Amino acid sequence: MPERLFPKEGGRLSAFPMEIYFDDDTFAGNKKHALETTREIIRRDLRIPWSRIGDAIVTDTEMISMMAESGCVGMKSGVKKINAGGG
Repeated sequence: MPERLFPKEGGRLSAFPMEIYFDDDTFAGNKKHALETTREIIRRDLRIPWSRIGDAIVTDTEMISMMAESGCVGMKSGVKKINAGGG
């Protein structure tokens, strides 16, 4: 829920650092949440660079475009588990 991430309307933006990093593996795993969050950043005209870690599997062109428009400057994705030996 984006409303839990940001101050209420009229809240002090100065309470935020110069950049935000979402260290949440599920950020991009829930497309609806990711798009709501990016739309809220755009709607509030926050103009704060941000980046995130998250699942690349569900990240699509729409999400990447919205994230870039909202100020996303980086994405980290990784592999959680590789079973090379079959056991």
